[in-house]
Amino acid sequence: MFCKKPYEKMKKYDTGLNRLCMAIRLAILLTVPVTMLSGCGYTKADAGRIVLDSGFEDNEVFSILSEKNVIHCYYFEAQLYVDNLINEYRNSLGDEIWYGSYHDDLVEMARNKALSRISKVKALNLMAEEEGIVLDAENASEADEVATQYFDALSGDAKESLDLTLEDVQDMYREYALADYMYDKVTASIQTEISDDEARIVKVESILFSTRNEDGSQMDDNAKTGILETAQKVLRQIRNGADFDSLILEYNDDSESSYSLSRSEDGTTDAFTEDAFALDKDEVSDIIETDDGYRIVKCINNFDRSETEANKVKLLESRKGTAFGEQFDKFEETLETNMNDKLWSSVGEPDNDITTSDFFELYSKSFDTVTAQ
Repeated sequence: MFCKKPYEKMKKYDTGLNRLCMAIRLAILLTVPVTMLSGCGYTKADAGRIVLDSGFEDNEVFSILSEKNVIHCYYFEAQLYVDNLINEYRNSLGDEIWYGSYHDDLVEMARNKALSRISKVKALNLMAEEEGIVLDAENASEADEVATQYFDALSGDAKESLDLTLEDVQDMYREYALADYMYDKVTASIQTEISDDEARIVKVESILFSTRNEDGSQMDDNAKTGILETAQKVLRQIRNGADFDSLILEYNDDSESSYSLSRSEDGTTDAFTEDAFALDKDEVSDIIETDDGYRIVKCINNFDRSETEANKVKLLESRKGTAFGEQFDKFEETLETNMNDKLWSSVGEPDNDITTSDFFELYSKSFDTVTAQ
């Protein structure tokens, strides 16, 4: 898999090369339907070193180089990622939307996400190579089984179009599993205990009395005074027993009336959230001044258990992503990238008879945890 190739440094960023470095950064931010990779977060502001290779291997889309090793991505891998993501999107959106006025934008979005995802997998495999880590026999065997399941379900047209072999797919699933393991390894020391109070979700209903003009600008002070007087009148009606839901229908200037609110990780909140968290169930707030106007808030549930548990998972993944980004930054500084922009531009939308869309789904169903040796 790994071999050295001659290269020379490039002083200016080439468009394609710049895209690859951006993809490596964006990859860690994007949500992807796998086990732990979906939580990766990447925070580096600047791209790594960019190099221009004097030549590419046959069908090589890009390579990522460290001081010791290099890993390659080939056409069949990139196209397989693109095929699966495009077909996922098309199946989700339906043909009417997919082939509508935003068709070209949707295709490009899928291509960029595919490049991001495969760049992340390759970079994490390079990190594993640097540390001398490989999958253990059990997980390698599991990857091969999933690969066989996926490969056997592919149409003959897809196999022929990609010039794809079972061994190719096995290598791809093994790389995916190893990338997953590296993410787990880097984030293993992160605190996993998140309290109910940290993750608490409260559910509220809200009436917004907007102080913004139609163009989004703030009203003048006289107009805002009139809006405040209306809010005060409505609050008096609520205190006297008026039905809150009926008043929402009559006065709410917001497109939403129901909210699930949580505190930010750093403990800072806006006035809307802070006042909502201070309410008991069925309690109604005083008038809250926000950037959008004046709000009256009614607490529906001051501790939503199911949403709080889901928020714990979200917070944990956010912390892991931040920690991973810090570690990956250091590794990324040693990397150089080499992009075959011409070949990448030829990786496009699959023919209609190539319908593969479950490459990532099969992985996520098979791999809950991954171990290495």
